Amino acid sequence: MMRFQMMCLLMIGCCIGGCASRLSKRSVKFNPYQKGDTLVFRSNSGDRDTIFITSVEKVMMPGPPLAVFPIRTQILQVMARKTDSNFQRYLENPLLEIDNTMVDFYLWTRGGTFYNGSFFDLAALQKMPRSTQTIGGKTYEDIIAIKSPNTEYQSRSNFIETLYWSISSGFVKYELRNGKVWELQATGGQ
Repeated sequence: MMRFQMMCLLMIGCCIGGCASRLSKRSVKFNPYQKGDTLVFRSNSGDRDTIFITSVEKVMMPGPPLAVFPIRTQILQVMARKTDSNFQRYLENPLLEIDNTMVDFYLWTRGGTFYNGSFFDLAALQKMPRSTQTIGGKTYEDIIAIKSPNTEYQSRSNFIETLYWSISSGFVKYELRNGKVWELQATGGQ
């Protein structure tokens, strides 16, 4: 009888408190950034833009509000100060969010926005074919090209069509619909 009561209490506690999904090491490893990192990009027309990594944290996200058994999900969130594409100022926003199955890229910079509209499957990204490119004087041998699946904003001149992600270094290049190409020129930080 005592076991039955303990089991009931355990189930009720789990239901009330909800369950949690923790990040795997594989998911955490997809992030190359640390707090204090700086990314300097230069366009093919000579413009410069800088992204400052302000924090890299594991955050618990609540489950669906109407779920009978809500499962909280732990994500890795990379926050950054980035150029506001509408004004001459920097705003702090997410740059990257990763959970155990998905990745979301929040890249908006001077003149460019990656309108993805959905998360990318982490396993599929890790299986994508890799290319070698020399960017900003450095050779990267682990680059994947990620096309924006968004069709709603394709006509905008700031639409980033292709994002180039180095598995070891992160954002290294992006190409806009208007023909501008931005490449990583320098990194700095801790």
